[in-house]
Amino acid sequence: MFVLVDRQNLERLSTSIDAITIRPRINFRAVTLHPHANFQGHPDYMSGKLAFKDSPFSHWMQDRVTDQNTDHLCVPTAAGLRNGTEPRVTPSGQTRNGDKGAHGEFRDGNIIGFSNERRLAELTSSIDATTEELSQVRAHVKPSLAGAGRAHEDKQPRGPQSARGVPAPVSTRLRSNRQSVA
Repeated sequence: MFVLVDRQNLERLSTSIDAITIRPRINFRAVTLHPHANFQGHPDYMSGKLAFKDSPFSHWMQDRVTDQNTDHLCVPTAAGLRNGTEPRVTPSGQTRNGDKGAHGEFRDGNIIGFSNERRLAELTSSIDATTEELSQVRAHVKPSLAGAGRAHEDKQPRGPQSARGVPAPVSTRLRSNRQSVA
């Protein structure tokens, strides 16, 4: 994976990041920007199932996904992978190009395939779990913040004041507190 960078900003970017330690490693690619153009790929291919955001980078993306080594013919089942001379993909994301094939998820989740129902369900589940975790953290933090406010109030001077409004010496405050407790 890599980040697209406007070709006109490549040298400035390289100069800016050279002295910085970046983890994990980030790959970037300079591209020439073009005005966005509406694009409709062939509906039987992956490129025909994509919508492109209005962006000066969309032209590069459109070229990339329609490349003959990138675009895949969408087939309904694994049987459609047989005897193909071009890259093919099933709804679950299994790919085949001649004798080479692949199936399974990447570390960041499955992004290949033309049925995204399972991935959307995974994302919804992840969002729900994160929302629940956030609620638990908020419930835990709220009392802590309230306690911090009380601790701050406890540090405020209390007890008898002198005529000038300045707190009385500690010994006077201690005597005063003992008397009020008794």
